Amino acid sequence: MKKILILFSDTGGGHRAGAEAIKAALEELYPGQVDIMLTDGFKELGTMIGKIFPPAFPFSVKYGRKAWEIGYRLTNRSYGARIMSSLPLTKEWKQYLQKNNPDLIVSCHALLATPAINGLRRIKKENCPVVPVILDLISMHHAWIAPDAHSYVVPTQETCNRVIESGIDASRVKLLGMPLHPKFSKISPAPARTATDPVRILVTGGGDGIGAMPKYLKALDQVRQPLQINVVCGRNRRLQHDISEKQFKHPVNTLGFISNIEEFMRTSDIILAKAGPFAVSESIICGKPIILYDFIPGLEEGNILFVERYQVGRYIQHPNEMQAAINWCLSQADSVADRSKTILDARASYAIARYLVSIIS
Repeated sequence: MKKILILFSDTGGGHRAGAEAIKAALEELYPGQVDIMLTDGFKELGTMIGKIFPPAFPFSVKYGRKAWEIGYRLTNRSYGARIMSSLPLTKEWKQYLQKNNPDLIVSCHALLATPAINGLRRIKKENCPVVPVILDLISMHHAWIAPDAHSYVVPTQETCNRVIESGIDASRVKLLGMPLHPKFSKISPAPARTATDPVRILVTGGGDGIGAMPKYLKALDQVRQPLQINVVCGRNRRLQHDISEKQFKHPVNTLGFISNIEEFMRTSDIILAKAGPFAVSESIICGKPIILYDFIPGLEEGNILFVERYQVGRYIQHPNEMQAAINWCLSQADSVADRSKTILDARASYAIARYLVSIIS
């Protein structure tokens, strides 16, 4: 049985979500035919940067945004990216690779493909292909580029162009789509909202529940239309507690990390979210207009451009823009649903799974 190792990191929710989507598609298409190992590359394989980066990520993007932005832009070049992803490896890499002996490595994080390639060299297993699955809609960090990778899977034409511009031959770049969980390809349309129904709003802040959610939730509560609001706080229990303790004019249901986000999106009229690539992609697949209220500098700026380019939502820079954004979403709901059908493919994870298996067949 062929072994596929999928590397991710719990820095935000998107890397794990992409890895789990690929795993689910592989298991559905090839039951009992491939052995899939899902591994947090930083926590379990012990790269030097991994001992610092994951715990520092939520803190730095919340309290040190300017420093984060400077660091992101300084490293978003070939030499900076090489330094970031080529730091000394710990013995866990070698031991893990020797023990599990994968036939293919899939990297769902920009900083894990190059260390995987270096680790394979150490155990003299250079014939094991490494495939980065890039999860950025537009603003791809240069650390995704590992020159010795077998090939690259990308979600959009914009990302495809950036990989090629980085010096990778076009034949090695596979435009297969964003790996959303297969369950997004199986959702049924929600009942249409009637004129007397409240507007159903889903508010998310990413897997770590970071960002400026509270002040925008306060602005949302001042909206004139009747609303029914679901707030997903991710793993941020303090945020969940603080919001649940507040009094709101509109009904507000506060949740932690959930595994059925597709059901909440399906039954919502508008998504209010931080500009993560999965929040944007999932709202598009569900045909829902999205309002972006926050972003991680550098990392998520391209997602705002993506939403505006394809006219599937609005980015607001101040809470006082909330009412106008809600009005736009309600007036454009049908048009957004129609446009969304041609932007991303809900079955992309299956195409990615088939491509990965073809490499090792």
